[in-house]
Amino acid sequence: MLVCKEDRGAPGSKIFVANRAAATLGLTVKFLGSIHLQSKNAAGEHMQKANNIQDQFVSNLDVMSKLVEHVKQYDMLLPLQVPEVYHDVVNVEARWDMGNPDRDIVDLSTHWGKLWAEHVYRWQRDFNGYCFDVDHISNVMLKDLMANSLDPELKKQVDKKYKLLDGYKKGGISYLKLAVDQIFKMSSMAEDSLKSFIKEFGKQGLAKIPHENVRTIATQMDGVAERLSDSNVLRSESLTQYITGLTICSVAPFKAVFMQRLTNLTYRDATGDVTLSCMSSSKVLAKINEVSTAGKAIYDHLHAGNKWNLPGKPGLHANTVSKCDNCGALDHISPKCSKPCDEDRCKKARDARAQAKKDADGGGRGGRGGRGGGARRGGGAGRGGDQAPWVMMLQRKAPTLL
Repeated sequence: MLVCKEDRGAPGSKIFVANRAAATLGLTVKFLGSIHLQSKNAAGEHMQKANNIQDQFVSNLDVMSKLVEHVKQYDMLLPLQVPEVYHDVVNVEARWDMGNPDRDIVDLSTHWGKLWAEHVYRWQRDFNGYCFDVDHISNVMLKDLMANSLDPELKKQVDKKYKLLDGYKKGGISYLKLAVDQIFKMSSMAEDSLKSFIKEFGKQGLAKIPHENVRTIATQMDGVAERLSDSNVLRSESLTQYITGLTICSVAPFKAVFMQRLTNLTYRDATGDVTLSCMSSSKVLAKINEVSTAGKAIYDHLHAGNKWNLPGKPGLHANTVSKCDNCGALDHISPKCSKPCDEDRCKKARDARAQAKKDADGGGRGGRGGRGGGARRGGGAGRGGDQAPWVMMLQRKAPTLL
């Protein structure tokens, strides 16, 4: 954490102004809205490229993970810890069941699709009226950060809806909910596109991920699965496709782990130990999250032991894998291919590989240094902090929005 909320400084002071400016500085990469509404430069080109719903959705998931990391760094996560159950009664503590230490809390930064907008607006209303001053400031800064991190055209759409809210429903919590509902709107077309994203990974695997970075795909896959689960359309084939994709990898120890996991899953499904077709969306999501956690842990372990060695010129982390010269498949080489041998195709593949090796050894320009494939250690979404969400609610009025 860069700045704890207690260390922001007195409101109006130079240190407070500096900390607030840093906390609300928009992300470099912005959230994207509908492709046809994205901002364009002077040449009429889109400022951020997103070829389809799939690219746009995954791009926005990456931005969301950066936003959550930034929110945690400046200790602004607490307002987004929303009680799952609301009771329509007068007493504020009874409305949110604050006397129950085991009540369910929804982290809006992760599970924004789990709660209806009106539920979030009610939480915003009570948060505005009964939170600590320091948490009220977090609430205000959340709105500014989110607004500053939207593509300009997307911001116009969100601001238009925000203006229609009653004054007591306004704040950072409501603004974030409005924005993510717009950004991650789950139409039937979006659902099909996200399912296609998982299916394509099952076919192409880690070989198509830059530097075969497991953390990159795990973050994306968790986010995609979360959205499909929110709509209750996440099915067991997505789990199988995810694990299959992790087996298409050029690092043998990593590949072996998930080959075994896939074999075990198939065996248990066939013998009735576990029936994949009967798994609910929430159970499939839990299994996908489990696979992601294991994948990242193994990836980090191999990196720490300097064993995440990708084929290619040492030091460049080349994104190439062994594949069959005969049929082009990534899971075997030509001597083990079951298809009829195509001598011409095999010869062309061998000649291309020999020429590439010759160029890499000094005959050509050589490879350009990549951006680096190391694991990002950005924080995931969670509750954040040790302070219980109900501690912030006090019987006193919060100040006017800063």
